[in-house]
Amino acid sequence: MTGGSRKTAAGAGAILLAVTFMATSTAVLAADATIREPVARATGVPNRVGILIVGDNPAQFARAARASEDAAAIGRRLNELGFTTVTVSSANRPDLDRQLREAAGKIGTGDDVAVFALGRFVSAAEEVWIVPGDAPSEVETQPGSLPTEALRFSDTLRRVSRQGPRTLSVIVDECVPIANEACAINPVARAASAAADVGIVATSRITAPQGDGRPLAWRPSGGDAILKAMTIEGADFLSFYERLKKEFVGGNLTVTPTLALSNTFEFWPSNLLDRMQTPCNEVDPTFTIEQVRMTDTDALIQSCRKATETWSFAETFKKKFGIAVEQATLKAIPRDCANLQMARGFLTAYPASRWRGPIESQISECDARDESKHRAERQQAVIRVTSEIERLVQSNAAASELRAAGLAALKADAGPAAFRAFDEIDWRTDEEASWRMGQFYDPTVGDKVLRTAVPRPDAARAGSYYSAWRERSPRQSDALNKLCREQRDVQARDTRFREFCQ
Repeated sequence: MTGGSRKTAAGAGAILLAVTFMATSTAVLAADATIREPVARATGVPNRVGILIVGDNPAQFARAARASEDAAAIGRRLNELGFTTVTVSSANRPDLDRQLREAAGKIGTGDDVAVFALGRFVSAAEEVWIVPGDAPSEVETQPGSLPTEALRFSDTLRRVSRQGPRTLSVIVDECVPIANEACAINPVARAASAAADVGIVATSRITAPQGDGRPLAWRPSGGDAILKAMTIEGADFLSFYERLKKEFVGGNLTVTPTLALSNTFEFWPSNLLDRMQTPCNEVDPTFTIEQVRMTDTDALIQSCRKATETWSFAETFKKKFGIAVEQATLKAIPRDCANLQMARGFLTAYPASRWRGPIESQISECDARDESKHRAERQQAVIRVTSEIERLVQSNAAASELRAAGLAALKADAGPAAFRAFDEIDWRTDEEASWRMGQFYDPTVGDKVLRTAVPRPDAARAGSYYSAWRERSPRQSDALNKLCREQRDVQARDTRFREFCQ
């Protein structure tokens, strides 16, 4: 960028001009401006410029040190919000004047400009003065020396205004009026009247106690409150002042505005971060499941994780990071039915996911396909075991073979085949066969496989099988007792069953 040049493309990025005066008279410390690029640039955002002046009044070293800390914090935040930073350091009046002129020359027509004057700035004779580091320490007590020892703040704003910015918003923290005069921000604002929209807010110390006599909270500076007030999305400069005023309640700092403040300039324009040129902003929550599968979700997760660290004060990248992780989880689910556990896990982890429907459909289709496959497999198993049992029966196979085949039939849900196997065994000498036949006929047993074989249970028949082994088999004795308790109506009308229950 050169003096007087103008980037006309929207979203060319913002510029922060940071002017730092070192508390030393060593001229060697004067340096040229150092330009730092923003963390990222936003598309569709007008060029914005900030001038950050750190007042290094030699009579107030502690306040100057705090101002430097505030400048660093505010500068970082501006950089995160898309400002390019230009830091200017100077220890003497000539270098300070030169570099401020050069800084003003970098502003272009139509820019939104914010000026931060941080430190102790003296106000006298309708002027606010910037006191350089090589000024004598008694300068504040000799206002007549200010024109030669300090620099007029209005000159800097006038030169800035002459470049044709769209808005010029100025923050002075803090203004120290000499002889209890009001801070001369309105006369200074008039000097910058070439700007279409100019306003100044200035902090100052409260020197009188509150009406109720309560002490005020000491504030080393307004830096923390300024940082909070400027980090509100969509807040214009007027809203910035109102928030700053609330932040100062109960403390020994107050803030005073000029007659008018911009309702156009915003430190953090709405949706600014959504327009930052970072891959994280490519996260699209409206993607279809197929679009998600074609997305490099790992790269998006990495970008969004970095964005949440860079813009830790903002929620937008935290939300996008969460969406990127969700999409990566979704993408990992196989298209086929190879891992339904992963699909079900996704629904558990993201119950309100916009992709819930497609995943539920996939699970349902896979379940139906699996059920159809299993049904066919079961039918084949039933055919095989039925054929095997019939072969065993016809070949007069041993009870042990029939018993094993009957149990296999029950496992295959082949109730009729199992009945055929156990019915063939002599239940009088085989406890397993007797037990199974009793179960087939027992009306208190609701097993659906047994009911497919014997759809009409019969308590008396079941009692016949159980009673044959009641003295030798605890399970059959218990089954008979249960049957008798629950089938008292059958006892009343069936003499033989009643005898089993005696």
